[in-house]
Amino acid sequence: MPHTYYASNTASDLSGGGNFDFEFLHDADAANTANVWTIGKGSTEAFDIFTEAGDPSDQGDATGSWSFELNVIVGDNGAEANVYLYRVNSGGTIQAGPIESSDTNGNTYPLTAGVLPFAWTNPALGTFQAGDRVRVRVSATVPGHQNVDLELGWNTADSEFITPYTLAGPQPYAQCVWV
Repeated sequence: MPHTYYASNTASDLSGGGNFDFEFLHDADAANTANVWTIGKGSTEAFDIFTEAGDPSDQGDATGSWSFELNVIVGDNGAEANVYLYRVNSGGTIQAGPIESSDTNGNTYPLTAGVLPFAWTNPALGTFQAGDRVRVRVSATVPGHQNVDLELGWNTADSEFITPYTLAGPQPYAQCVWV
């Protein structure tokens, strides 16, 4: 059974080397928007979103369909995006990836306002070890000769990250008390 996360603008305990580092939440929260993010002309900016350590766990199955929705509140067709998937260890060291979204196939996606979908089918993430995490990197480029301002939405069904695995956890056990 798939598991749904929600991209949040809560700071992650890891850094992926991008401009911002956020975390995925298990439950939707109050809708929130990031401050306006300005991308300079002719430059590329990136941000990373991480699951928490041990999530999906060493029992997660990475095969199947993965999807990520980027909620662009204020966009500009002068900016382009590409999204990548990684498996990292608990300290953020890359174990597998980057795996480019199959929607882009080496191309970029215009960052116009709306919910932009990205997907992967059976990404080669390898076997998850105890403490491993999933990292999603959004890379935005402005190839033109103007700065572009973007505003992104967070914490709602418009910012979902859906994975094919079911999280491992404690099993519910019945308790019986004899008198």
